[in-house]
Amino acid sequence: DEVFAEARRYFSCRFVYMLGPPGAPVAKVSTCLEKQYSYSFIDFTSLLQTYANSDEKDARKVKEELSKGKPVEASIGCPLILAEVYRGMALGVQNFVLGGFPQSLKQVEFLEYRVPCLARPLLLDFSRA
Repeated sequence: DEVFAEARRYFSCRFVYMLGPPGAPVAKVSTCLEKQYSYSFIDFTSLLQTYANSDEKDARKVKEELSKGKPVEASIGCPLILAEVYRGMALGVQNFVLGGFPQSLKQVEFLEYRVPCLARPLLLDFSRA
């Protein structure tokens, strides 16, 4: 068990879920982590906006949910983030900063079930500043 735990620690992907209220500098902090510690930054909000402006069958639904500020269904958003993670893994990346992800518990469960990882959330809360 101890050997497995050590192997998992060194060979699993690492996810930092970067979250914050509207206006929080999620992208700016994520970019700093990318430059300083070689994490790969995946901007979930940008992925969703690109998808919403595409000709995909669920694009209109995503556009509506984004405009209302509602979470996007896990069945739509998760394959998008998973494709980006797999693309990074194919290039040898193991450390990811996921900006704006997750929007729901189902999204976390989906990703962590499919990609063995160590994950940590980071909430940017400047309300006390």
